[in-house]
Amino acid sequence: MEKPSFIYKYKGVSSITDLIRLLDIINNNRIFLPTYNQLNDPLEGQIISISTDAYAGYSMSLAADEEDMFIKDKKEKFKVLSLSEQWNNPQLWAHYANGYKGVCLCFSTKGVFGEIGEVEYCQEREEEYVKSDRALTKLIRNSFYKKEIRWSYEKEWRMITKSSKKYLQFKDGDLCGVILGHGLTNEVSDFIKNNINSKLLLMKTKVGYRSYNINALPLNYEYDYNGVPIKILDVEKSLRKGRYIFLEK
Repeated sequence: MEKPSFIYKYKGVSSITDLIRLLDIINNNRIFLPTYNQLNDPLEGQIISISTDAYAGYSMSLAADEEDMFIKDKKEKFKVLSLSEQWNNPQLWAHYANGYKGVCLCFSTKGVFGEIGEVEYCQEREEEYVKSDRALTKLIRNSFYKKEIRWSYEKEWRMITKSSKKYLQFKDGDLCGVILGHGLTNEVSDFIKNNINSKLLLMKTKVGYRSYNINALPLNYEYDYNGVPIKILDVEKSLRKGRYIFLEK
C-alpha cells in the first residue's frame, strides 16, 4: 500500500500524568519510544518463530515454553512506535483513547514520520532459522512489521528503530492537529486547548448516528439545531491546508 499522507496516534487521557505526557508530546515535539515488551500484545514479534544454534540453557526456555533469552535480549534493543492510518477507527478510540476520553494525534509523513513501514497481517506463523548475528538482527526487525491477522483492524504502520533514545524527536509542523474525543469533559478539553503552545488544528469527534460514522468537527463548533445539515470536517484536507475544510453536502 502507498504510504499515507498522515498517520495517527491514539492516546488515553484518564489522569493528570496522561495530561502531562500529552502536553509534553505537543509542546516539546517528542514522543515516547517503547520497547516491544512495553506494547499491549504479549506475543509481539512472535509471528515469526526464530531458531538459532543451540546454546547452554536453550533447552530450559524451550521446555518452559518461554521466549529464547538470547533472541529476547536482541529484541529489547529495538524501539517500536505504533501508529494507524485511520483517525476514525471506533475500536482504536475504544481501546487506546479510553473510550473517546482521549485524543488522536495527527502527524504528517513528510518529515520524520515518513520512515514508517506498513504492518503485514499474517494468517499463519512463519518459521525461520538463522546462523549469523547480522541475519538475526534483520529478521528481528522484520518480525516487528508482522502481526497475527486478528490485529488487522488496527490498520497499523510502525517506526522501528534500534536506538537507546527514550524519545523520538520531531520538528515543528510534523504534528498537524489533535482530535479530542467527545467523551472528554469540558474542563479537560479546555485545559488541553489552553496549554498548547503550537498552532494546531484542534478538532473533536462526533458520533454520526444517522450516517453511522465517527465524524470530526472544529473543537469550538456548536450545532444550533436550525435544520441546516451539520458541517462535518474533511480531516485530511483540513490537515493538508492547515485550516478547516468542510465536507460538501
